[in-house]
Amino acid sequence: MTQSNRFLNRVLLLLVGLGFLAVAAVIAWPQVTGAPLPLVVAADDPIVSWGIIAAAAVALVIAVAWVASRGRGRTRFAIATDDVRVDAAALADIVRDALSSAPDVAGVKVAGYTVRRRRVLAVTVLTRRHPDLPALMRDLRAAMDRMDAVLGTPLPAVVHITTGLRTALAGERATR
Repeated sequence: MTQSNRFLNRVLLLLVGLGFLAVAAVIAWPQVTGAPLPLVVAADDPIVSWGIIAAAAVALVIAVAWVASRGRGRTRFAIATDDVRVDAAALADIVRDALSSAPDVAGVKVAGYTVRRRRVLAVTVLTRRHPDLPALMRDLRAAMDRMDAVLGTPLPAVVHITTGLRTALAGERATR
């Protein structure tokens, strides 16, 4: 999910939540103050009104909980101790540099995540069309070993090999 999709998703949920809150306030006003509002029919059954209020409140709580729980886990730093912080972008540069001679690689992205209080890397390798997978896997293992050697500690990593629009626009791969 892109940042713009994430932002629009949250704005939409905020507006829906505020709408539920406004509806609940309009319905609850006569029940709380005893003064009828022009928008609310005075003959409404209080049980129905309180039921609508409760449903709107539950929907609002679920929406707020859903918004608050999105995006958890992603972190800027791949390693973060008391005295050392290593940015995931630096690790992306190390992997990209190690894979620079691999003809099938069109791009590399590295993101850091915290999963169950442990740092994990998500390495995405964008390949050209019809890559030589055994050679790519060898190059990728060597790149990950180089990154571990630079860091001095192995980091768990999830590697995703994919193609995309850049693949379609990329030039022919160089032969070895």
